[in-house]
Amino acid sequence: MTPEWIGLLGFLALLALLFLRVPVAVSMGVVGVVGMASLLGPGAGLNLLRTAPWTSVASYDYAVIPLFMLMGNLCSHSGISEDLFRMLHRWTGHFRGGLALATVGACAGFAALSGTTLATAVTMGAVALPEMKKLKYDPALSTGVVAAGGPLVCSSRRRR
Repeated sequence: MTPEWIGLLGFLALLALLFLRVPVAVSMGVVGVVGMASLLGPGAGLNLLRTAPWTSVASYDYAVIPLFMLMGNLCSHSGISEDLFRMLHRWTGHFRGGLALATVGACAGFAALSGTTLATAVTMGAVALPEMKKLKYDPALSTGVVAAGGPLVCSSRRRR
């Protein structure tokens, strides 16, 4: 069988597994291992099972996530993030949806400081969601604004 047909069958198998409500990670893992085994032989598929978990967690990029979460909690408890949120709310509060604009602005400010979307989501979720709940914002809109604010800024930052 050609690699193109194997890829097409793998894609269809992935869709079938997802349609059967198999968890995404299990579906992708099964299709990936079977695809590697059918393309490169059974040894390659088993080698993938042995090395993939280690290589996915052995990155130094993941080591800083707990520290950024700690920094986010420190900023939240010290009041820095609340001050940033209140300042931006004063600037945008008179607009329709001004609190949502202030939340995106606060997410932008904190994401520019921390450089990570995870710390931004944790910190601004703790600060902005109660304020938005007080002013009767829809919970889906509130969480969507917080979830979109951090990646918006972090993805636009230039990497060196």
